[in-house]
Order: sequence, then structure tokens, then C-alpha cells
Amino acid sequence: MELGYCPGFSLIPTGVLVEVCPWPPDPGKPVPSVSPRGSHTAFGWCPNDRQNCSEVHVRYGVCRANPRPPQSDVFLRNPGHPPALRFHLVLSLISCLLSTVYCFPVNGLEVERVRDLRTGNLIGEGVRGQVVVKFKRGAGPTERGALHASARAKVRGRLSQIGWELVELPPDLSVEQALELYRADPNVENVSPNFVYRPTGVLPNDPLVKEQYALARINAPGGWEFQKGASNILIAVVDTGVDTDHPDLSGKLDLARARSFTGGGVEGTNVEDVCSGGHGTLVAGIASASTDNGFQTAGVSWNSKVLPIRVFDSCAGADSISISSGVLYAVGVATTPAYGYSRAVINLSLGISSSGCPDSQVLTDAVNVALGGDVVVVASAGNQDTNCGLKVRSPANIPGVIAVGATDDADLRASFSAVGSSLSVVAPGVEVLAAANGGGVAPDSGTSFSAPHVAGLAALILAANVNKSTTEVKNIIEQTADDLGPPGTDDGYGRGRINVFKALRFVARGTLADFKGEEKVIAFPNPFRLTSQTAVSFAVPASLQGSNLEVLIYTVNGEKVRTLKGLSWDGRNDAGNRVASGTYIYLVQSDRGQAKGRIAIIK
Repeated sequence: MELGYCPGFSLIPTGVLVEVCPWPPDPGKPVPSVSPRGSHTAFGWCPNDRQNCSEVHVRYGVCRANPRPPQSDVFLRNPGHPPALRFHLVLSLISCLLSTVYCFPVNGLEVERVRDLRTGNLIGEGVRGQVVVKFKRGAGPTERGALHASARAKVRGRLSQIGWELVELPPDLSVEQALELYRADPNVENVSPNFVYRPTGVLPNDPLVKEQYALARINAPGGWEFQKGASNILIAVVDTGVDTDHPDLSGKLDLARARSFTGGGVEGTNVEDVCSGGHGTLVAGIASASTDNGFQTAGVSWNSKVLPIRVFDSCAGADSISISSGVLYAVGVATTPAYGYSRAVINLSLGISSSGCPDSQVLTDAVNVALGGDVVVVASAGNQDTNCGLKVRSPANIPGVIAVGATDDADLRASFSAVGSSLSVVAPGVEVLAAANGGGVAPDSGTSFSAPHVAGLAALILAANVNKSTTEVKNIIEQTADDLGPPGTDDGYGRGRINVFKALRFVARGTLADFKGEEKVIAFPNPFRLTSQTAVSFAVPASLQGSNLEVLIYTVNGEKVRTLKGLSWDGRNDAGNRVASGTYIYLVQSDRGQAKGRIAIIK
């Protein structure tokens, strides 16, 4: 579905929930779909049987500074558009013409990984059901048409200046098969997938994302350049329940399979959060809130589905049988092919707190079933209390579990965060802003809110490579963490604070050996274009990573522009205004020293 609406036009939303169907659409009746807040309607076409429709969030009206006319007018020439849609498009066109921007439609692309059938090697990501073909000079319309006909393919468009054609394939012909078919024809000069490109320096449009210091601290924007998550990766939140009506979560929840296990493992279907502030709701929002939807906060994994499993009768506590039942149920959902999940992560933001802090063998056995079923398990290391002190406790201390401690916005270990040799990594856990009960947001502190940052990262790793084992996922997260505290692994920080960018770069390339950020401080992208890129990220070598890490931005004349507590910059000064084009100096400093570099800013 393609619409060219401009943001800022009061009658047209910038983000709505729509039904998206294969293109080209049937010129049938428009299918209305109301936005989450019930105030707007968008239109699309579906085949009469509507079997291939799916609900997704689509962001309309991406605009760039350019006085060229909008591309929306091509749709006004289609006689199949009903009057209601033509009316909306006319409004959109008027809005765009009155503005000084160039608006273009944003598609809900279906993307797939394409491999070479001859070698098995990955070629890249392309649009499903499409290839692009370039014929040799001597190939005329007859030869081209005969080849397309043999593939039962249709030409969707041509770039006549450079000789390429966009070809739509029939449903039963894969991109890989089409590549082989076209390559075999002597009239074809070149054929490839319709490769998919993504913006660099990704920062979602959620209005509170810049207040989520945790995302900047773990360098999530840099990681999102590689991977934003996939709906076939499940994050099971075994917790106090979830606010199922929360606008930033409702579209992410697998409510058909959501369950409660309370009072000794009694199964039920009520998964509403039993904590007034929304403990499980916060956890779910940190890991995988709806992201880039123009609303509230962003999650670490944009696209993962969330399975709410309530194991608490009240906010005060849960028993080991109920928690174990929830873990085993999550494993069952994750490993049932009919449910459509390729892999899963279980988040356990809970810990034993009874006298002596014993290890529950029943929960240990349940967690081992999960690990044995190739389900990643992430658990909060624990908060200081009178029974356990700062000891890492069950289930975080179970071998194979990723045990997560807490840091603050200055990368210092939170005073309440558990310590010990069982600690894997740390992540932000002090005043973390996320979705809360009642549809709003709230900050909260605890290792409970450190763990879902890691669960989200694990989901991103699995989305990037679904074949990574639980051990490999744990090792990648630990090995790419930024070392904090004393050099090397230590009881206070484990292997260090997670780094989403480094972890996903490692998954994509298999090494960090060629990453200059391991040797010196670097900024990327550099130059940073304010009009087309959303954030610049800084990579800091391990030798400089330490306490009180901050980045200072200066003009070449030495005037301080911005002080950053995280490792990303949106190109604005301390007053919130965009900086002018030019060269800027960045100074990265911590208790281990300092280093500087230059970055070019282009408006």
C-alpha cells in the first residue's frame, strides 16, 4: 500500500495501523482501518479473499528538504481509486504543495534473505518476489518479452537511462530461482535481487527516545543499523503480567498464547499486570516496545513479539512452581512450529529472597529444559536486601543463564546491584524510562530493568542469525561488552556493559578485528548529515572505557557545544538546537584517560 501523506497535516496521521496487501492492489473496495487512537482512517486494497493481508505498522509521509513535487500525484491518475481515497490524496497533495518539502510514499516492504543456489552463499536482502534485470544492447522487445513470459513475470517499471527493469515474479517462483533463470539467458547482461537499503545512524521517531539514556549508553542506535529485530523471534516475559491495553505494547503481544501460572502453577488467561506501577509492563517495554511509531518510548528490539506470562498472584511474590510452570510453558510455545516462532528469549526479572538465599532445584531444572531447548534465558542478578546482601541469586546464578547487573547513567555500578563470579554483564538499571501501567511511561530502578536490555539484544542477535546457539548468544553478548571497572572480568561488572552496536557488528561480520573503534575513538557516520541521518555514534576502545565516561563536543574555536553522557549525538547543542554545518571536535574522557577526534556536520 502506498500513500504520500505529509506529516504535520492535521487531518492525515503520520502513523496508523493499516492492512497491507501484495502490490499491485486489486481495484476493489477500500478496506478502512482505524488508527490506534481511533481518530484517523487509512485506505488500501486487498484481494477479494483477503487471505494474504497482514496488519503492520506503517509510517507515512517521510519528507526531505526538496521543492520537487510529490510523487503522490501518480495515484490520482488511477481510475480504480475510489472517491474517498482520491479526496484524501487531493488533501495530501495540497498539503505537500503548500509545504517546502518533497514527500514520497513509504512502502511496507517484504524483505527476504537471498542466497545463490549454486554456492549456497548469501547474496543479500532483497524485496520478496522481485528481481531487477538488465538486457544486452542487442536484445529487443521480442527477446525481452519472451523471457519474461517464460518466467510468467511482469515488468513493473524501467529505468530507461541505464537499462534496468524491475520485474514482478509469480508467487511460485522464488527470487533465487528467478536469478538462475535470467542468468541462463544469453540476452541478459545482469540480474540481481531488488536489494534493500536502510538509513544509517538509526534513531526512531518515538518522542521520548532522547530521554532514554539507556539506549544511548548501550549504543542501540548504532546496532539498529544492522538489525531491528524480527516478529518470528519471541521474548517471553515471565513476570507480574503486562498492561495489555498499553498503546506501546498492545500490538506486540501474543495474547492468543499469553497465560498466567499462579498459586502453585494453576493455569489461567488473565495476564494483566498485578503491580500498580507495572513491573512486567516496564520490562516488556524496555525489551520490545513498539518502536518508530511516533509514540512514547522505543524498545531495544523493535520487531520481536512479546509473550506475557504472569507468575505473580500479587506484586509481593511468586512461588517456584508457578515460575517453573511459566518457563516450561514459554519453551513449549517457542518450540511449537505451528506458532511460527524460530527462536525465543525468556526474561526472568525476579530472584529468590528468602532467608539464606537457597537455589531452587525445581526452577533450575525448568531453566535447564529451556537452555537445552535452545531458548536463551536472561535473568536479573538481584538487588541488595537483608537476606541475600549483594549475592547473585537464583535463577541468575544458574550456569548458562545470562546474569545481568545494573549501572547508572554514568556507567557506574548501581549501589544495589548484585556482585559475584556468576555475573555475566551489566546494563542500565537506574531510573530507566519505559512503558508503565495505565498507558503512560515511568522511570524505575533495579536489576529487573537491566535484564530486558539484554533480552532485547539477544532477540536482535537471533534475528540477525537464527542459528546461533544459546551459548553463542551468551558469548557474543559478553565478548562485545565494554569493559568497566578493573580491567578484565570482575565481580562488579562481569564482562562489562553491553554494547548493541559491537554485538550486532560482530554477528554481521564475524569479527571485530577490522573495527577501528577497537583501537581509537571514532565517530560514525562521518560526515554526519543532519537532513538525512538521525544520530552519530561514538566507538570507544576498551583501554578508555571506564567510570564517568562522557563525550564533549566543541567547535574548532574551542566553544563547548554539548556534553553527552551516552555514545550517540543527534547533532543538537545543549539548548536543543541543531548545530551549524562545519567541523567539530569531540573529546571522550573517563577515569582511564581521554582521546579526541573530528567530525564534519553537514546540514
